[in-house]
Amino acid sequence: MIFIFLEGAKRSGNHLFVDWLAAQAGALAHCNNYFYRVDEDVDAPRPEPDAAEFETSLQSAMAYLVRSGRPLSIISFEYPGRLVPDEVKRIFDAAARHLQPSAAWHQHILRDPFNWMASYARMKASVKVHGVDAGERASFGQTRDNFATFHRQYWHRWLRAYRLWAASPESTRIDYNRFVVHAEYRRALAARFALRFDEVADANAMRAISGPGSSFQDDDHDLSSNVRERFEFALPLFESFPPPPAVWQAASLVFPSVTRAVREQLTPRGRGVRA
Repeated sequence: MIFIFLEGAKRSGNHLFVDWLAAQAGALAHCNNYFYRVDEDVDAPRPEPDAAEFETSLQSAMAYLVRSGRPLSIISFEYPGRLVPDEVKRIFDAAARHLQPSAAWHQHILRDPFNWMASYARMKASVKVHGVDAGERASFGQTRDNFATFHRQYWHRWLRAYRLWAASPESTRIDYNRFVVHAEYRRALAARFALRFDEVADANAMRAISGPGSSFQDDDHDLSSNVRERFEFALPLFESFPPPPAVWQAASLVFPSVTRAVREQLTPRGRGVRA
C-alpha cells in the first residue's frame, strides 16, 4: 500500500495528477481538502480551525481511507502553507498507524507562474464577476479589472507554494509543465510510486483530464494550442502588473526556459520586467 500527501496551489494540476494516478493504479482512495476548509479568496479571509477541528478532520480522513481498502491512498491539500510542519507530521503519523503503508511520500506539484496565473486569474475573475457558475468565463476586461485589485496577492499565492516546496527537504516536486508534455516523465513517476506504467491508460487519461483546462475550456483545442492561448491572454496582464522580483527569481530557477520566453516578449515593450 502507498500513501501520498500532495500539496499544490489551486490550478496547479492537483486533480490532473490524482486522476492520472488512478488510471495507472486502477483505483485509489482520495481525500481532498479535509483540513482548513476555507476559500482562499484574498478579500474574504476566514478564521482557521483549532486543534480539535484538525484532529476531527484527520480521523475522518483516515477512517475513509481505511474503509476503502485501496492499494493507493492520497490526501491532497490546495492551500499550501496553511498546514504547519507539526500538522503534516501528524498526517503521516496517522497514516503509519492506520494504513501501515509500504511507502509514504510528501509531494508538491508546481506549475510555472505565468501559465498558472493565466488560469488562476481568469478563474478567480469568473467567480468574483459571475458567481460560482462554472459554465461562465470572465472576459479579458473583467479579468484585468480583477487582476488590478488582487495581482499582488495572486503572485504571493504562487510564491507561497514555491517556497513551501523549496524549504521542505522531506518533500519532492512534481513539475506540472513536464508532466503534461512528456510521457517519459510520467513513466518515471509511475516507477517511483511502484506502479507499472500502462501506456494505454496513460494516453487515455491525459486525453480525458488534461484538455485545455476548465478556465480556458474549448474542446476544439489541443493542449499545445491552449498553452499558447493562455500565454497570449496573460501577457498584457504582466505588462500592466509586472511580476514581483521574487517571482522572476524563483521562476528563473525552476522554469528557466519559460521565464526566458516571457522576458523576451516583455522586454521590447520596456514594461513588465523587473529583476
